Amino acid sequence: SGDYDYMFNMTTDKTAATFQWSVTDEKKISARLAFNGQFGWLSMGFLNLDPDAGHNGMNGANVILALPGDKYTAKDGLDMSADRNIGEYMISNAGSSFRHWQTPSTRASSDFDAQVEYDGCFTSISYNLDNIKGEAFNVTGKDHLLWAGNSMDTYVGYHLRNRAIFTVEWTEGKAYFGREEELEEEKKDDPSSGA
Repeated sequence: SGDYDYMFNMTTDKTAATFQWSVTDEKKISARLAFNGQFGWLSMGFLNLDPDAGHNGMNGANVILALPGDKYTAKDGLDMSADRNIGEYMISNAGSSFRHWQTPSTRASSDFDAQVEYDGCFTSISYNLDNIKGEAFNVTGKDHLLWAGNSMDTYVGYHLRNRAIFTVEWTEGKAYFGREEELEEEKKDDPSSGA
């Protein structure tokens, strides 16, 4: 994992991604999400824990979103002659299509330490932050997160199976899919688990 203390391999039979992180002395999260896919878009952020949040907590989520172009229109997608960029967004509560939430927040660039890289095969976003769009990381506890990516087009469209909900216990160095860790002992005690 190189520059990071911990790594969570989120690769499944449908997609390939890894999440690496460290907690800095300044109580920030230094992290990198790498996705094995062409750069259509890549995002990660906080799961919206409101029980009424649509799309399993995606709607209303505060996220970092990397785009391979700019000046999006629903008709033409992204202007690919523009530079790639990365910013903070809140996915709309009313609709998950990008046209509903395409305006990024306006945090000062000096306070938003995030980058996007694309090498023709892998896309990654890395950041050193204590919050995303004002929602603070619980650096001494855990956060419920989500990630998604699209490798097919420049319309900031559907992610297919390139996505997951996961939980990170930052200082413990633990991460797992879903909101709660399923302990091996619980699986053994549950006859329906097949263990």
